[in-house]
Amino acid sequence: MSSNLGSWTRTLNEDDAVLLLENSRPGTSRADWLAHGDDILPQASRPRRRETLKIVCERLIDWDHDAIVESRFLLLFQDGHAHRRRTLLYGRLLATETWILRALGQLVHPQLAHADQPLAPVDVDLLPAEVWNDFIRRQLSAEIPAEAFKKTRSTLQRNLAALGVLRVEGNTTRTTRVQHGEPDPIGFGWLLAHEMRHTGRTEAAQTWARTDALPTRLFAARPHYADACIDAAVDAGLLRRGYLAGMARLHPVEAAA
Repeated sequence: MSSNLGSWTRTLNEDDAVLLLENSRPGTSRADWLAHGDDILPQASRPRRRETLKIVCERLIDWDHDAIVESRFLLLFQDGHAHRRRTLLYGRLLATETWILRALGQLVHPQLAHADQPLAPVDVDLLPAEVWNDFIRRQLSAEIPAEAFKKTRSTLQRNLAALGVLRVEGNTTRTTRVQHGEPDPIGFGWLLAHEMRHTGRTEAAQTWARTDALPTRLFAARPHYADACIDAAVDAGLLRRGYLAGMARLHPVEAAA
């Protein structure tokens, strides 16, 4: 996390991602999926369509060699309501985005810790423009044009807002405030089980899941809200709960991939 970053000016359009995921069918070959996606995407620019297809193909679709897997992620997404879809989409897409992880660690979580204190001052949840500008300058590997700087700031703020951890108000004069996210519980549960499988965790303490797991940090979920999400995930068969020395332990369900 110590290396500097380039600008962040291009990202995935939510409507395009939803369209592609809605039209993804298990068993479809990669070549057929790419061809169909190229046909249905609305952008006139072929390079932009290819860029969109590449992101969804590599980061949001599960493949078995060259065929789409009948995954729990795809099933939950296609059968889900809007809140579940946004939780799954942005939770999976942004979990490895360095700009997001740094902003959470250096801006959002520290500010929320201040805001959560008893008798916290008014506007302690506010992140002024100069704080954003200083943060972005410290991350960049080199000077970038003013337009790219503004676009990076806007892209970062828009994606944090999509996670529910930032409230953005106004247009010309923009106000940003940190807040705790409240992801869809089933979407949160899938993301937690996915992290455990991806990192080789066959079990983990629920105390870790409710405070330190990636989905909890990504959405800045309060511990009691994370607990409620975990309960929902256990009921849905995404996680299994056991106990060791009286302490709750969580296990990812293999069939929930």
